[in-house]
Amino acid sequence: MGSDRDSNGGNEPGVMPARSPARAKSKKDYQERVQDIRDSADREQAEREATSQLDKRTAAAKNRPMLEMLLDPTAKIDAVVGSAMRNTIADRIRMGGQIVKDTTGNVVGVVEKGKGIFGQDTYTGRSEFNPIGYGRNNYGVKKTKYGYITKSVETTGGGGGGGSATAPAAGEPSSPAPSPTLASSSMSGGARRRSVQAARASGATRRQFLG
Repeated sequence: MGSDRDSNGGNEPGVMPARSPARAKSKKDYQERVQDIRDSADREQAEREATSQLDKRTAAAKNRPMLEMLLDPTAKIDAVVGSAMRNTIADRIRMGGQIVKDTTGNVVGVVEKGKGIFGQDTYTGRSEFNPIGYGRNNYGVKKTKYGYITKSVETTGGGGGGGSATAPAAGEPSSPAPSPTLASSSMSGGARRRSVQAARASGATRRQFLG
């Protein structure tokens, strides 16, 4: 007849002691897997909400009455240029990009980690909401679990490339702003100056809309 320890399963073959390091590691691994699943589900939910909002705004822009587009050239530009930009942002969010929203909850851009030609982070969207823009120094930027909430640089008084002075209401075209901005805090001073100069130059001939 086995000892009490044996009868409780402590030394039985194939039975793991209650306080063994292997059991503790197994429990930790399980908890980490559960957390990974939860994080993945949360990310997918945030992604669906952001891309759904962009899709709805694109549909609203394209479905404006023809008379409105004839009388308001910006409405037609928003239906074409703005829709293309919103689709680009949505695609990059689906590929894992970080979601950038303004303080009203509108999706205004996306940050992609390490996608620059020098391995720096890049931003696509309305330049006045660029959370990694040159000169912003995180002023007016709040980090969220899956991206950023930012204020317009005109509102905060920070830098970052300029653009429209105020955020548009949902469903309305934005004021003209430069083309997508690519910026990184890791860029050299000369590269930053060239990036800012290029953004300003392109803003004179090319405009984007993100209503």
